[in-house]
Amino acid sequence: SVLEAVSGALESNVRSNSTKTSYTGYDGTGIGIAVLDSGVMRTHKAFLNGIGVGRVKKSVTMLNTALANWTTGVEGATSLVPGSAALLAYELQINNELNSMPDAYGHGTHVAAVAAGRPRFFSAGTPDTSGIAPNADIYDVKVLNDEGTGTLSDVLEGIQWVIYHAREYNIRVMNLSLAAGSSESWLNDPLTRAARSAVAAGITVVAAAGNYGLSIDGREVYGAVGSPGHDPSVITVGSANFRGTVTRADDLVNRFSSRGPTRGARFVNGVRQADNLLKPDLVAPGNRIVAAAATQASIIAPTWNRLARANYDALVAPLGIAQTYGETHMMLSGSSIAAPAVAGTVPLMLQANPGLTPPLIKAILQYTAQPLPGFSLLQQGAGMLNVSGAVALA
Repeated sequence: SVLEAVSGALESNVRSNSTKTSYTGYDGTGIGIAVLDSGVMRTHKAFLNGIGVGRVKKSVTMLNTALANWTTGVEGATSLVPGSAALLAYELQINNELNSMPDAYGHGTHVAAVAAGRPRFFSAGTPDTSGIAPNADIYDVKVLNDEGTGTLSDVLEGIQWVIYHAREYNIRVMNLSLAAGSSESWLNDPLTRAARSAVAAGITVVAAAGNYGLSIDGREVYGAVGSPGHDPSVITVGSANFRGTVTRADDLVNRFSSRGPTRGARFVNGVRQADNLLKPDLVAPGNRIVAAAATQASIIAPTWNRLARANYDALVAPLGIAQTYGETHMMLSGSSIAAPAVAGTVPLMLQANPGLTPPLIKAILQYTAQPLPGFSLLQQGAGMLNVSGAVALA
């Protein structure tokens, strides 16, 4: 796929051979990626493995109110202790696997496919749109609604669910292609505290930097990285434009991609002290990326997702792809689309070295990133994602 080529996933030390139907090399097998987003269309063929079995292992929704009781300690009747009736009831209530339109907005399905899409069962006319880790397991945690927005409390609940089940399901990566505006320091912001808890539990957290690098009047904006991307333990990803070529000599940082430094702050003795951290940590392909598009799970009436329906002439029609149920595609841009390219790289690194910790993974990704000429640390971080280099160093 184009994404494999421009990210470095087709180098001999990663996948020496890769076609729509077969490949050789690292693919993320057995490693779980939690996608906290608008949902994932689990019946899309992009999420099948080599023998046609689905790789979306769990689908849960946090768009509920007061289902979980976190305040009763370890009392087995009402708190979510392992094996308790309360935990069983909670898991049954958040189960979203029977939802025929789990991703009505369309964002989460595309994000999951960038990280882990696989075209094994696509028809001849549908192009290869392999993701970075085409055999990783996907855990769909719905925290955004059908308009693509959500509440802080739902995202916090989603992060808690992932931490709770991480060892059980071998979830080693969490992708947060979302951002909240925050004036809080990373030390106190509730979303960064939750993300940091996941990192402490051994989960590599990847977040979008945001798409606020350009003002309405076309000026470059600095200091607009959102939460949880302004946390130092999180891998914060900006968006790059590969300009339709595999070579990196002409790559650019997208103008919309949020720039650092981080501007969250705390007050010490009444004086505001800004964090001023260097962010993003790196950039990845995030411009006109083609990947799976969600529809309703109905071969008779496969209703398009909201994004595709509202922007069909811009996101779907230019592709010239025969849009068949289960193989539907669209293209999106944004740091939200760049982040899962990095999240998909992490399972490949963990295949090469299962003992890697989240800080080591972040260090390797930054050390091997390739700086783009003409862009500063506040625009691109350490540089462009280099899958081949990251796997080699891992």
